[in-house]
Amino acid sequence: MSGRKEGRGAAFILHTAFAAVIALFSAAGLLPPVRTGLVNFIADNYMHRPLNMNYWTQQLFALAFIAFALNLIVYLAVQTGKGRALCRKLAGEGREQARLLRDDWKSILILLAVYTFGMITVIRADIFYGGADDLYRSISGARAWRNFYRYVSHFLSIFVHTSPRIFDIAPLTQFLALIVMALAALVTVRVFLPRSSEDGGRLSPMVYVAAVPIALFPYFLENLSYRYDSPYMALSVLFCVLPFLFTRRLVYFALVSLPCLFLMCLSYQAASGVYIVACAFCVFDMWCRKEQSLGRVVRFTLTAVACYALALLVFFALFNVQPVGESYVDKNLLPAAFPTNVRAYLTQLWDDFGHSSLKLSVILLFPLFVLASCLTSRRGKWQTALVSLVLVVFAVVFSYGAFLVMGRPLLEPRSMFPFGFVVALMALRVAVWLSGGQAARKRLRVMRFACRAVLIVLSYSCMVYAFAYGNAHASQKKYTNFRITLLLEDLSRVIPPEQEDVSIHVLSDIDFTLAVKTLEKTYPVATRMIENMGGHAVVFYLQDYGLGVQAEENKLTGWQPYDDYDLVADNRYHSIYARDNDYFVIFREPSLTLRE
Repeated sequence: MSGRKEGRGAAFILHTAFAAVIALFSAAGLLPPVRTGLVNFIADNYMHRPLNMNYWTQQLFALAFIAFALNLIVYLAVQTGKGRALCRKLAGEGREQARLLRDDWKSILILLAVYTFGMITVIRADIFYGGADDLYRSISGARAWRNFYRYVSHFLSIFVHTSPRIFDIAPLTQFLALIVMALAALVTVRVFLPRSSEDGGRLSPMVYVAAVPIALFPYFLENLSYRYDSPYMALSVLFCVLPFLFTRRLVYFALVSLPCLFLMCLSYQAASGVYIVACAFCVFDMWCRKEQSLGRVVRFTLTAVACYALALLVFFALFNVQPVGESYVDKNLLPAAFPTNVRAYLTQLWDDFGHSSLKLSVILLFPLFVLASCLTSRRGKWQTALVSLVLVVFAVVFSYGAFLVMGRPLLEPRSMFPFGFVVALMALRVAVWLSGGQAARKRLRVMRFACRAVLIVLSYSCMVYAFAYGNAHASQKKYTNFRITLLLEDLSRVIPPEQEDVSIHVLSDIDFTLAVKTLEKTYPVATRMIENMGGHAVVFYLQDYGLGVQAEENKLTGWQPYDDYDLVADNRYHSIYARDNDYFVIFREPSLTLRE
């Protein structure tokens, strides 16, 4: 017995000494002179070039703070009685939830099969999505996520690619993303559709139908199109929904929410709206079931708000320096921009889907969600109807997440994907009613038919768009390769073999193909999701074909095509102007139209 106590005492001393050393080094990293000296040392002895002092000292401060905080948390969790007891209870809860999810392996496989089927044409198209993203990474091997503080993506990619340099392993990365999304979808379903002894925990077919928009709603297809980013974008969604498996005790929920939200910020910040939406629907579900007191619901809401605010404020406080170079999104918080951002976001949502069946099914889903909520709620019908309407408005607006209070928000489809999560949660609520006993009543036959029809049309429309989107990408890729081939032929002819330090500047984009324009007539979002190459993207293509070009943006300022430049190539598809070592390319649009 005494030997065991002596062993514990020795372990305590060793751990305390180790924690003290880490605390000392991390605390030193918080001091400005230490950080400045370290950056200068690395710049002089390893990089051999000057570094952005403001940016790198801030990164070192953030990493030192995180190391200090983690060290303190681990020490308290291991070396204090209350910490050990809380960790054991939380670990037990985690094991139980993991076991329940593991028992659902068939559901995960079904969801994975559905999502993979929806991505067939995108994977077959074999596209490099984004000239400054996939194409740049494929030719450079650089990750370039650190500029946007995506350290989860930065470090996990080392294991995914088994190398500090990343290379093209698609569609493996996209398949990994689909596995993560299948798990996130199952977590979402199990949060809002608890197991019952009557059905043995099995999911009805309509639940699978309702879960389709979680991964295959058009906006998230853009995220899944990335050959390098997609697994970490999907992981950010999983981080946002995992905490809701631990809602039985507020302390568990808070302890899981804080690290998950912080990891979300370090993987893909656009997912911040998913947590808000999930929290809103979870509170509504608690309120409708009336299994918990109103005070418990209020405390849960305040806990979720506090965790969300704390995680994001810590993230913005630690990483408050703009990325190196020009950024396409403003990270500065500007609460006064909220009304303007809401209006821009809602307008974009409305315009993106034109007069499509997807838009119609989403609109019809709103009243069906309200009716299903009234029929399943233990609260008063009118009271439930009013609260559900408020919920829908709140969820749609706040699905935009932290972008609502940014000076220059990002209105790209990849940043608006939490809206698809709103649609999926409403669809799941309707599917829950369909699988319940009340739906079997004869007098509700018409509503039962309407619910099934809307859910099927909604999910089928997501599938149809996914297939059309992938095929349109393939058409655009074929056309882009044709235009690049013509450009390469002309450049190889006009650039002398002995000429070095050539700079090629592309001043316009390649036009969309008829397939893309046809899809745009029904889904205007198509031309926002399908990239017509231009600018740096074309230059990266040329680099990949060995022209050794470089683009210098300062030479584009005030450039006029006919002032002191020679027209060295001109045809139906492009014009090339040259002077000395500079070549300027202007793509023409050859009027791709179809007579109807």
